[in-house]
Amino acid sequence: MQKHVWLKSVATIALTIGTATSLAGTAHAQAVTDQTLSDLRVERVGTCTTLTVEFNIRLQILSYYPSRPGRELYIRVRPLDPSANLAARDALRPPGSLPELRSIEYDGTDPGGPLVSLYFQQDMQFEVEGGPRPDSLVIKLFQPGEDRACSLAQAPAASTVVATPGPGPAVTVAAEPDIPPGRFVVNAISAPGSIGELSREQRAAIDDRVAYDSPVDREGEEWHRLRLGFYETKEEADAAAASLADLFPGAFAIEVSPDEREEAIATRMPIAPPADVSLAGGEAGIPPGLYIVNALSSPAELGDLSPEQQGAISGRVAYDSVVERDGEEWHRLRVGFFETKEQAEAAAAQLEEVFPAAWTLRISPEERAEGIAARMDTGELIVSRTTRPSIVASPEQSAEVDRLILEAEAAIALGNNDRAIQLLTNARRLPEAQNTPRAIELLGLTRERKQQVAQAQAEYEEYLRRYPEGEDAERVRQRLAALSGPVQTAELREAEGGNPAAWTWDVRGSFSQFYYRDQSRTRFVDAAVPEEDPDEDDQVNLNQLLTSADIAIMAGNDRGQFEARASGSYVWNFRSGGRDLKAITALYVGASDARSGIQSRFGRQTRNSGGVFGRFDGTWVGWQADEKVKVNAVAGFPVLTSRQTRILDERRFYGASIDYGERSDAVQATAYFLNQEARGGFVDRRSIGAELRLRKDRFNAFGLLDYDIHHEEVNLALATLAYTAEDGSNLSMTADYRRSPLLTTSNALIGQIGVIDALPFTDLRDLLRFYTEDEIYRIARDRTLVTKSLTTAYSRPITEKLQANFDFTLTETSGSPLIPATDGTQEIPALASTGTEYYFGAQVVGTGFLWDNDIYILSGRYADTQRSHSYTVDFNARVPLTDKVRLTPRLRYGRREDRISQTTYEQFQPSLRVNIYPFRHGEIELEAGMNFASQRIRDLMGVSTFDETGVIFTAGYRLDF
Repeated sequence: MQKHVWLKSVATIALTIGTATSLAGTAHAQAVTDQTLSDLRVERVGTCTTLTVEFNIRLQILSYYPSRPGRELYIRVRPLDPSANLAARDALRPPGSLPELRSIEYDGTDPGGPLVSLYFQQDMQFEVEGGPRPDSLVIKLFQPGEDRACSLAQAPAASTVVATPGPGPAVTVAAEPDIPPGRFVVNAISAPGSIGELSREQRAAIDDRVAYDSPVDREGEEWHRLRLGFYETKEEADAAAASLADLFPGAFAIEVSPDEREEAIATRMPIAPPADVSLAGGEAGIPPGLYIVNALSSPAELGDLSPEQQGAISGRVAYDSVVERDGEEWHRLRVGFFETKEQAEAAAAQLEEVFPAAWTLRISPEERAEGIAARMDTGELIVSRTTRPSIVASPEQSAEVDRLILEAEAAIALGNNDRAIQLLTNARRLPEAQNTPRAIELLGLTRERKQQVAQAQAEYEEYLRRYPEGEDAERVRQRLAALSGPVQTAELREAEGGNPAAWTWDVRGSFSQFYYRDQSRTRFVDAAVPEEDPDEDDQVNLNQLLTSADIAIMAGNDRGQFEARASGSYVWNFRSGGRDLKAITALYVGASDARSGIQSRFGRQTRNSGGVFGRFDGTWVGWQADEKVKVNAVAGFPVLTSRQTRILDERRFYGASIDYGERSDAVQATAYFLNQEARGGFVDRRSIGAELRLRKDRFNAFGLLDYDIHHEEVNLALATLAYTAEDGSNLSMTADYRRSPLLTTSNALIGQIGVIDALPFTDLRDLLRFYTEDEIYRIARDRTLVTKSLTTAYSRPITEKLQANFDFTLTETSGSPLIPATDGTQEIPALASTGTEYYFGAQVVGTGFLWDNDIYILSGRYADTQRSHSYTVDFNARVPLTDKVRLTPRLRYGRREDRISQTTYEQFQPSLRVNIYPFRHGEIELEAGMNFASQRIRDLMGVSTFDETGVIFTAGYRLDF
């Protein structure tokens, strides 16, 4: 009978271990209280949209699919740090500035390895690469059919137009003025939604500066910033900001990245003076522009002109501009008007024969109005509007313009104005084609619909500059006139949030509840007493409600930001004798100041750089010393698990690090020092280390070396490489050498049990009664294992609808020596090395077989370890029934054969998950499944069997706000 009980206990334990570790995936549903995903940032560079997903762990990308356009994206990742997060399922709130994205989730329970999944409301194309840090990844988004090149769209070379200012030969002039050097700009306006309408004075003050709209995602809301540049030094930019302060309250200078400068040049706004001062030809025959030729200057009245001079200015706007110089009245004959300085200089060259001192300058809108009102009679005015530019686009470029317009019209019909603006901007940049006028007009109309008044005015004025005549021009002129209503005052703009110095507040977060239930029936037959009835038992393995909340309060402007965040969870355990669990994932306040370059954060937070490997309670401060150097300081207490709800004050640390390189640089590096102490005066950890990151074209690499100068041991050495070929195949490798767990003197407590009370030791000071300090340091090193691993992964598209993924890992974990007993501590047995263990995986992914956006995944894994070898086969599918309902059926089979005991274990798990999205920021999830497990235990008496049949159920919801 004792053997019967013993065998049943062993079988139960083995069944649980086999389910949880040997086979891919878990047998039972589980409530996980930790978080893997940290944050999501959206950036628009040129016409490309990029998502940067940030994690609470470091990871490496193995592959992603599908390779064809679709509504779902799956990214296989390999976590680089052992963590409880590996089994978690987590989600992030989709940003409001990216309406195409419906959900983003992390699933650490997938049998093929952890997955990051994104679900879109429309078909998209994707490219995925490693992020600027090893705890992030970058996703580049394209519309189907777009060129997969997520770099700034290059504007075509400045075309030339033929200007005819008057009698004489045609003159060729540059279409664009020179772009000033430098990377400093003036941030003139910041506002949610759109920049708004600029006043006449504001438009005039912009002058020849490069003006552009720099959109930014600010906690789910798209903000627009009017920036003016460029300047080579901050002093020049500060002076410009001061000169603009009356018209743009709160204007300040800031240095932008090379990428933003390039984007600004490619997407500059064609700001022109307002129509109500007749700059666009408000009176018949009056040419547009603010440039003139100063033909002559005289201290007396101009008097009569010679016949040659009268002939030279015939048909032009000419006027007498009077100015006082040193108490004397001077008269200046001025001739105009011209849109660019080059046009004016060309005209001055034609007038030099009869006006030898002619020169050019740019006048104010007020002088232009006065000149028109007091113009001299020079005969019938010559209409000097620019005629339509010649069509220079190739047939292929013309077809591309047509395609972009058609896609833009479709996007407008779907209400996706942001997408339409991207497409039409691309069309406008191409060489002049037959339908370029349609692209510019539609671009102005789309910006008008988005309440981007200043940008819409600029597009309409650009249209009239290029195409001033005809019915279409009259229609555009009417739209422009309709926009030129009452102008906002500076005070009103400031009240509406246009002042970049004004603070805005925002609250965002998520709330979710999930119920988990797992119950089973077991049946045990003992080979020693086969005549007895089988021992059957019903049990509830899991009966829990997990409630999670994450709330962030954001405030700030373009100069400074403030954030307060709280994130945690609570598990109500309904099982008899079960205990509730609570967890605090994040609880901090943070602030940043763009002028000083200082950032700080205080509280429970996560950091994966500078010698800090995970979550801690404390303070981090960073200072951007210059564009490439950042200095960091950190101090606090380690957090071993998010379920640790107190500050671990028995251990404290401090450290400093220096980061080198901008975010866009191909090479970035970090050097650090970190010191951690434990109660009793022990050095817990004292490390120096370095990190190196390389990102170039399709290649991504990361290296980390952490050396403990007190224990004189390498704590962690890590190198990852990833390369994506032009055919879409991806090769990645990871070499990992680490102390497991991370080497600290506190590891000496592992396995230490008291002789008298049989309780574990929790304080290093208690060990001083039985060991010397040097012996405690040695025991800490002995109790810390060394794990070495090498992983290679390869993925490749087979056809447009099929992709194959392969991975191979070999690993070895060292053993630990026996620790003899003392008067107060029990003996700690030696632990043998695992030897070399091998893991193989293969996966075939198919898309679009039955529906446009369905995905089918067939996975197989084999593990050859010290104790057993096991096989796993898994098939699952993602089937979108509608835009708001997804089905995920799954079938999983596994088998494990124990090398030590003659035991075999088999498992079969069918399940079905349903995801419902009733609205964009809400999700309902239901999952039900079965678990059929069987274990065979062979001994001298025969074969004992232990069978289990279980039911798994999960139901929950998630709300984002």
